Amino acid sequence: MTPGSEVVDRAPAAFIRGRSARQMTALYGEPLEWDPRAGGPVDDDWPIMALEVRGPMIRLYDEDKVHFVGTKAQPQTTLGWRDPTYMLVNNFEYIEGRSHGVGVCPVVRFRDRMLLDEEDETWGIIEPLIQIQERLDETTWEMLVAQYFTAFVQRYVVGWVPKSEEEALRQAASDTWFFGSKDVKVDQFAAADLKGYLEARSAAIRDLASIGQVPPQNLGVDGISNISEATLAGLEAGKDRKSSEIETSLGESFEQVLRTCSHITGNVKAAGDFASEVKWRDATARSFAQTVDGLGKLATMLNVPYEALWEDIPGWTREKVLRVKKAAAESDPLRGLYEDGNPNTTPAGDEGPSVKEKADALGVLVRAGADPEAAATQTGFEGLPFTGAIPVSLRPKEEDAARLEDKG
Repeated sequence: MTPGSEVVDRAPAAFIRGRSARQMTALYGEPLEWDPRAGGPVDDDWPIMALEVRGPMIRLYDEDKVHFVGTKAQPQTTLGWRDPTYMLVNNFEYIEGRSHGVGVCPVVRFRDRMLLDEEDETWGIIEPLIQIQERLDETTWEMLVAQYFTAFVQRYVVGWVPKSEEEALRQAASDTWFFGSKDVKVDQFAAADLKGYLEARSAAIRDLASIGQVPPQNLGVDGISNISEATLAGLEAGKDRKSSEIETSLGESFEQVLRTCSHITGNVKAAGDFASEVKWRDATARSFAQTVDGLGKLATMLNVPYEALWEDIPGWTREKVLRVKKAAAESDPLRGLYEDGNPNTTPAGDEGPSVKEKADALGVLVRAGADPEAAATQTGFEGLPFTGAIPVSLRPKEEDAARLEDKG
């Protein structure tokens, strides 16, 4: 792009901005409310309006426009708007309203879970863990206090008082104490036992791991070491289920974002695509060899196409899968017969079987004893030249095979 020049014939595009829930709030209508004008229910996938606060600028989104409002004084944090001082009418100044032309409020929310309509739970992921974290902090603080003041042995003397500060320092620094009176008693305070604090702290961490569905070994719980891969996968089963729930909810939001962008850019087909789905990378704890072995059994025992299993190989990105598919298509010896290099496609203008399927049928006929040229005509390869080589499964005596193959 040249600075100062106008872009001509630019393809339509949609701009996506991410906003934190601390910067934006949205107001949704009643779900599936019956609309007598349209004769059907109204969906609430998009909000009625949304308010975004960024410093001195406030943006109010509705179904038609984006309204810009300026503030003369603003708090240091978002929670500071609770102060009535900042909510006075004179503190706000309406600037302008710009039409966005989307037809709906262009805001999509991302939630960590899909809730029913009657549920009004907005705890999120962190809030249920705050009380347990406070308990953990208090236990740790009390343990440190006990460790600082009472974890070491302290001696005391009954029936004797030093005459001066020098005598007290000399007595404290001495390895052996001597007293002239038999009524003097020397003893020591027992050191504090920190075992109870450690057990309480471990119990709080386990509660935190259980409610948060976080693997306990990730939080420093002792006693978990030298475990097998199957045991590690079992410990992370709760985390995998929780992450799967979050991925499902966030995936639906991403799909809604893409459909909204398609609607903005004028792509009607993509805007109505509800079949596409978001695919997340597999990050579960399992052995690479075990996973590959399972994928191989799917291909050999259940006849699952191996190209469809490449996406499930751990660590393989979508770009790598596409590169491997391209390399496999280029290395196919029958690639020249395909219309686009893909053995699973049908040539242009042909609604019948693909070239690969025809080639497989030709091989079956030849191995069954049919005349190669007649089999080629029957399967759609009329005029295909043959070298005279015979399949290994039908190979005659060695001298006859050599004589036939030397014809070429």
